[in-house]
Amino acid sequence: MTESTVAGMPIHPADPHAPGPSTVAPSSTAPGVRMLTIAIVCGAGIATSALVADQVRDHLTSLGREAHVVQATVMDLLSPDFQADLVVSTVGLPPALGIPQISGMPLLLGTNPQVTYDDLDRVLAQIDGGTTA
Repeated sequence: MTESTVAGMPIHPADPHAPGPSTVAPSSTAPGVRMLTIAIVCGAGIATSALVADQVRDHLTSLGREAHVVQATVMDLLSPDFQADLVVSTVGLPPALGIPQISGMPLLLGTNPQVTYDDLDRVLAQIDGGTTA
């Protein structure tokens, strides 16, 4: 299994929605709203993150919004080349990363997905408005 990168972010083959090395994701982002990168982080960056990534993509679609949703591992976050506007994680992460973080556990467990969606909407609105999370 090989791994590609887009803008320094590893793109795992398990993510069928991720742009490949020669593919540019189409953008229907509204004027004035930049395309964001949302990293979905779990321990291995494969199965759990794929499940959460699909739910995040579905939520963004329901809002009429696009973003690069990529799967990543905790180790990926430690790379100096790692870039994302937001992290949705199923594992505990240090706040010192300097990237807004949202828990993906409600999506993974199905306990109350709306909690994650509300947090995601709030952070996206803060990013769009230029405020910090």
